[in-house]
Amino acid sequence: MKCPSCGYNTFDTYERCKRCGALFAGGRWKDRLRDVEPTKLFEDQPDQIDINNDPVVIEKGIDNEVRNNPEMASKPTVEDNDKDLVNKRVMEEDFLTLASFTRRLFAFLIDLCIVVLTSFITLIFGLFAAGYDPMKGILNLSYIIIPVYIILTLLASSYLMFLHAYSGKTVGKLIFGIRVVKEDGSGISLTDSFVRWIGYYISTLPLFYGYFSALFDLHYQTWHDKLSKSFVINDR
Repeated sequence: MKCPSCGYNTFDTYERCKRCGALFAGGRWKDRLRDVEPTKLFEDQPDQIDINNDPVVIEKGIDNEVRNNPEMASKPTVEDNDKDLVNKRVMEEDFLTLASFTRRLFAFLIDLCIVVLTSFITLIFGLFAAGYDPMKGILNLSYIIIPVYIILTLLASSYLMFLHAYSGKTVGKLIFGIRVVKEDGSGISLTDSFVRWIGYYISTLPLFYGYFSALFDLHYQTWHDKLSKSFVINDR
């Protein structure tokens, strides 16, 4: 959803805009405020204030027109505004902020390096164990090594699937402070994570367009995000 006030992109489930606090029409996110102590300061505040006996009002020198019109006490006061500010701040803390494409890109590159290096090291040790010298006969064995390396890469990349299901974070995502979640902010299941893992390769097939499609998406979703119905958010 795009905020009609400031244009900020947020989830469709939000009640208010993350940036400006504007209320969305038809927002479905309810009861998401945490029990934060500052809000309790305002729970017992009366809806109307006795202006004539209020020391703060007297000290500030409110003019006689306000004193003689008690109905004006129902207008927003400093306390009401403070309450709104505190509640707005609590809301902002509870919103899920979508991770930027740049953060996701660098996190992905770190995970890719881990997968590629793990597969390469495993392949080299496997060749040594089989009695081959990788430095001498690697070209002659390319018809065997290439398929084996592809299989090892697929197996190594499965670590993404298990970590996403366990905590929503891979090593790259942990470093850059982002996490994979469902629309309601909960973690994804192993099934969802498996679909997302398959989606990685689907996103790769058209020259990585499935990844770069996040640049043009309202929720910064890639193809594998959409397939698994997941989102990537900032986690710090």
